[in-house]
Amino acid sequence: MLNKINDTILFEAVSQVFEEAVFALLEKSEDEISWDPDTMIASMNFKGPLSGVLYLCVPEEYSIEIAANLLGLEPDNEELEEKKSGAIKELLNMVVGIFINKVYGESQAYHLGIPSMIELSQSEFSKILSNSQAKVLCLDDFDNTFSLMAVVK
Repeated sequence: MLNKINDTILFEAVSQVFEEAVFALLEKSEDEISWDPDTMIASMNFKGPLSGVLYLCVPEEYSIEIAANLLGLEPDNEELEEKKSGAIKELLNMVVGIFINKVYGESQAYHLGIPSMIELSQSEFSKILSNSQAKVLCLDDFDNTFSLMAVVK
């Protein structure tokens, strides 16, 4: 089952979510994933035959646009500043659900944790990146980039 956790499955899951919920078409970027101190990072645990954590890393400036699209608000809406973290966590929740169904199959029981916002130092981020079984840097149709990483134990 560990061989099913790969960049392609992760990209398929995030593409589906962003297309349906954020109205953004994605492609894989060939650039390297790198740490940025202005990135919002959400994490979510999962447990089943394999257990692990998925991380969604979104640049702060892109988070407002994502939240606006997800919530159906104008990008200049003052409420978005306080709602952007919740929007990022909800997107991660949707991505993890689809990702896990692709890895485990729909008949396998598993448990999902609660998404949370975290802060990572550059060394912590680098450690997660190097331990990731799947990682993808995504590029939307407006040249915004964000990344996802899956660490499985």
